[in-house]
Amino acid sequence: SVQLFASGNKLSGPIPRSLGQVRFNRLVLGGNQLTGDASFLFGKDKQSLTRLILSGNRLSFNLTNTVMSGSEREAELLELDLSHNMIYGQLPTWLGHLPFIYDFNVSYNQLCGPIPTEGGTLQKYDASAFSHNKCLCGAPLPPCKSTLN
Repeated sequence: SVQLFASGNKLSGPIPRSLGQVRFNRLVLGGNQLTGDASFLFGKDKQSLTRLILSGNRLSFNLTNTVMSGSEREAELLELDLSHNMIYGQLPTWLGHLPFIYDFNVSYNQLCGPIPTEGGTLQKYDASAFSHNKCLCGAPLPPCKSTLN
């Protein structure tokens, strides 16, 4: 198994794009000063990834169009912590189809829009996993306001 644990090491600058080609089982880069894009760490070829911890950095990228492995039976992601960054966009629907995930946090970002209900995975977390974002809404947060004029 391929693992990289580099939390709290004062690493700064962008994550090298070459790391996107590595089939990690665990990638833990939390608590550094990493900046820029990390969307290349997601992808349909990442079904062996069980732990992705990017919390406590200065990462800024659009989460909306990220993808993970092709079917929910393949998705092995158990831990996903993107909290305390500057990630924007919407939560993609694949996040609702992670049947085995037990640790999830996207709080303290710039995310917006409805929390996906498909698959039901995200509704098992309390509001603190989604709090302090730009305009996330829907269970477990307050309902989205309708935009009917």
